[in-house]
Amino acid sequence: MENTNNYFDPIAHGFYKMTNSYSNIYFYLNLRDCKWANQDYSPNYNTDFIIKYDAQADQFYYANAIDNYVSIPSKYVLNIWEIKSGNPVFTCFEDFWENCLVLIPSQTGNHPQLVWGPYPNEAIDSSKIYRKVAGGNYTHIASTTNNVFEYVDDEYNISPTGASLNYYVTAILISESETSSTNVVTTQGTGLEKEFIESQNVNDFALQQNYPNPFNPTTNIQYSIPTDGLVSLKVYDLLGREVVTLVNESKTAGNYTVNFDASTLASGTYIYQLRTGEFLSTKKMLMIK
Repeated sequence: MENTNNYFDPIAHGFYKMTNSYSNIYFYLNLRDCKWANQDYSPNYNTDFIIKYDAQADQFYYANAIDNYVSIPSKYVLNIWEIKSGNPVFTCFEDFWENCLVLIPSQTGNHPQLVWGPYPNEAIDSSKIYRKVAGGNYTHIASTTNNVFEYVDDEYNISPTGASLNYYVTAILISESETSSTNVVTTQGTGLEKEFIESQNVNDFALQQNYPNPFNPTTNIQYSIPTDGLVSLKVYDLLGREVVTLVNESKTAGNYTVNFDASTLASGTYIYQLRTGEFLSTKKMLMIK
């Protein structure tokens, strides 16, 4: 991806899969922000960010300053603007919108995950995701708010067999007009199948991405526990304040689905957290009214 402005480019901008030769863990680095690099190059310019791998912990880390490291979960999409604590700017990239959509496996559940970016040069109200199943027609399946550029299609799992899917994204401008579409991404050759969670023989702890997501006003949260024990499932806002306790009781081993009704809450991003024994897992969900 070429940066057509006068920003100094120390490395190529793009969307990278970051891995290593020691293990199978990996993450994605979304390096598609034209403002992150140091504009005024000199021999003494500051380090923009650091990525390291700890072989003993089998863990990737990032830092925007030496020794200030944050762990990177496997399969996570790390956006460069998260490291730099700013909003993404893609206006300097030629034909960005027509080439920005990427399809990857989701962090959990192996669902199709879409990643794109802001519509260049104009403020938007939202983004719309369209999907076509096999030989069918494109249908609008979800929308995200103006600053959300990722979507996980929890209805399907990536699989060697099953119908292929195509996706594209459009943006809704403040004027309420709909933009042209991004490029089309497809699962052709990969195949997908409807999600199916086996109710027996649970071998590990798991917290699934809520479905649907985004949602209005209800969504389902699925989790699995391989042993009997006390289970806590809570929802928090982005400030860390507890919103509701969905589960707080002893459960036998198995798969569970909990319905979350957010009709009394404001639109926005919420955090849900599963805790049982030494297992702790946290995920984000988006409610749009």
